[in-house]
Order: sequence, then structure tokens, then C-alpha cells
Amino acid sequence: MARPRLLLMDEPSVGLAPRVVETLIETTLACARAGSRSSSWSRTWAWPPPSPTTPTSRDGVIAYSGPARALVDNEEVLASYLGR
Repeated sequence: MARPRLLLMDEPSVGLAPRVVETLIETTLACARAGSRSSSWSRTWAWPPPSPTTPTSRDGVIAYSGPARALVDNEEVLASYLGR
């Protein structure tokens, strides 16, 4: 646990207070800066994960795979997952 190489998370923010979610984000980013890779499944997180490539699934199939930062500009992804 002290130096994870891979961090897997399933719905990590469900039921947490907003401040705890902020701490979780900060910790996940710190792990990435330290060289750990992360993979998370979440329907509620609204920021790009610290990864160069982000696969996004819909109905169990990869619907999008590309740069994490491009997710915030992808109209289809925003409409599908964030209701925008």
C-alpha cells in the first residue's frame, strides 16, 4: 500500500462528502505524480483522470478511447454521461 504500482477503483466517490471527494482526487493525483497508474470506474466524477488515455464504456462496450483531456470537449461524452 505504501507504493502502489496500480490503483483500481470502482465508484470511489459514491456516498462521500464533497470534501472527502476532493481529498480523494488530490490523493489520486499525488499517486499518479509518484508514478502509479490508476483505473477507475465511475458515473459521477466530472474531471479527466490522470491518464494519457481514457477508455469510456457504454453498455459494457468501449464507446470512446482517447486523450483524457479531450473528454471535456467531447459533446457526445458530455451528453451521455453528464447530461449536458
